[in-house]
Amino acid sequence: MAESKQAPASGLEPIKETKKVINEDDFEERLAEIRKKAKELRDAEEYKKFLPIDYDAPLPAPPEDAKWTDSIGARIGIGVAAVVFALIFTLGDFLPSGSPSKDSSKEQQVEQPQLPPEEAAKLKAQAEKFDETLKTSPEDRDALEGAGVTYAELGEYSKSATYLTKLVQKIPNDVEAQRLLGEVRYEAGDYAGSATAYRSAIRAAPKDTVSLLQGLVSALLIDNKPSEAVGEMLAARTRLNEAAQSKPSAQGGTTNADDRVDPVQVEMLLGKAYSTWEGHTGDAIAVYDNIIASFPNDFRGYLAKGILLKDQGKASDAERLFIQARYLAPPKAKSFVDRYSGR
Repeated sequence: MAESKQAPASGLEPIKETKKVINEDDFEERLAEIRKKAKELRDAEEYKKFLPIDYDAPLPAPPEDAKWTDSIGARIGIGVAAVVFALIFTLGDFLPSGSPSKDSSKEQQVEQPQLPPEEAAKLKAQAEKFDETLKTSPEDRDALEGAGVTYAELGEYSKSATYLTKLVQKIPNDVEAQRLLGEVRYEAGDYAGSATAYRSAIRAAPKDTVSLLQGLVSALLIDNKPSEAVGEMLAARTRLNEAAQSKPSAQGGTTNADDRVDPVQVEMLLGKAYSTWEGHTGDAIAVYDNIIASFPNDFRGYLAKGILLKDQGKASDAERLFIQARYLAPPKAKSFVDRYSGR
């Protein structure tokens, strides 16, 4: 991961011994709890509805060499926090604006459960310790990161964004820090700021990922900027096509499947952006027709086009597409198709 100019080669500086305001045992305990939450999310059935649209595809495991250190400033801290606080995306978030989810003002979010009083008190006490450190050392990266993560856990997203903004000014090329900032700004209702953070994360990332693209598109669409969302996805499509052509495998074939972004996901995001942009329904239809032509056995193109046609009052044409989508959908997705087709 890229480092700022101020950061030493070995990583972030630990909190100085002379400023032991924060108890290291508390650090370890909080980090362990964050890691536990991330594992629970990975193991939960609902977590299968995150980024992979293939319902049967396994989720990537955390890096084998990811280590927990004595400092909350370890990069895995931000990385796991980004998983814990990530906007939960499902297939519905790739569908055009005529889908049932359009009635929600913040359709990509899942309501955070209320923290038990004891847990909330513990988090507040931890946040106060970070704040205390920052009073004497306002540039301390560890404390900035800890405060940003802890306030996000408390649901105080605007306050979390304040600390994370200061953090990314020091480590602008840290993808996970930018991603987490994008998420908490989104939760705080700062959609323009969220889009800015996601753009920074995309620029800093070694390659495009659907999660970053989706976060950016979601922020732009809810901020009523569909033309910008279309532009971002067209640019991403070009980058991905160029990357696929420039990275042949050792055997002379195409790139490894694990290194590729699902092209259908990219096209679905582009179609959604077009469908939200007034006067560009035809462009959205063209995108879905291209998905159907290029991936005739993938149910997603049929479903998306059906939703858009249904929204236009073309019920009979839409129904034929819904039938085809349901036929092609994997077993776990058939009820989902029924929901979005209105059955």
